[in-house]
Amino acid sequence: MQLLTWLVLLPLGLWPLEVSGASPGPQVYPDQGNGFASYIVGGFVGLGVLILFARWTSRRPKRPS
Repeated sequence: MQLLTWLVLLPLGLWPLEVSGASPGPQVYPDQGNGFASYIVGGFVGLGVLILFARWTSRRPKRPS
């Protein structure tokens, strides 16, 4: 299995990446941050992931009656 993985990933790692010559456009608002709401939403997403992980790790098989 490892040989197959190496045979697939080695050519992908050696393949040269295309670099476009175009320069990136100007930043619209470089002085402003992400905002307070992004921290709130990110906190709820992180809390949800932690709750799902805790429920997934605490699952036990049901005992037959």
